[in-house]
Amino acid sequence: MPVSEKTRDILYLLSLIREGSRLSAAGAVEGAVRLQKLVFLAREEGIPFGYHFNSHFRGPFSRELARDLDLLVDLGFVEVVKGRMLSATGRPIEKRSYRLTSKGERLLSRLSHELDKGHLDKIRQVVAKYIDAEISDLVEESLRRWLMPAKRS
Repeated sequence: MPVSEKTRDILYLLSLIREGSRLSAAGAVEGAVRLQKLVFLAREEGIPFGYHFNSHFRGPFSRELARDLDLLVDLGFVEVVKGRMLSATGRPIEKRSYRLTSKGERLLSRLSHELDKGHLDKIRQVVAKYIDAEISDLVEESLRRWLMPAKRS
């Protein structure tokens, strides 16, 4: 029996986080803004994420995606790594990075046969292109695509 659309969203999200952690210099997807933009860009490239995005001051944002991420953290599939950094104004802020736990890896391994290999390849391409990009560049690219969506056939 095929998985539900919600389960598929979760599995593709876990795949994106795993790939981001693998390719990132930091070993994790750094920040919720980066994660939101990566999912948005992957969706724009044809990954069948069912998340709805709305305008936000830093580009497209999905409340559903934020809730799913919190749920995955609460259930122990995704780990939050906290760090400190300085904001653009020099103020100390907390930075949250995301990576899969061993429990998340096991779930993804057990159900990965439910995911389209072409979509997984596209996730790898999107993540490879943007995972270590400056956040301002990632926001700018997301905004550009948000404001001028590509025509799909």
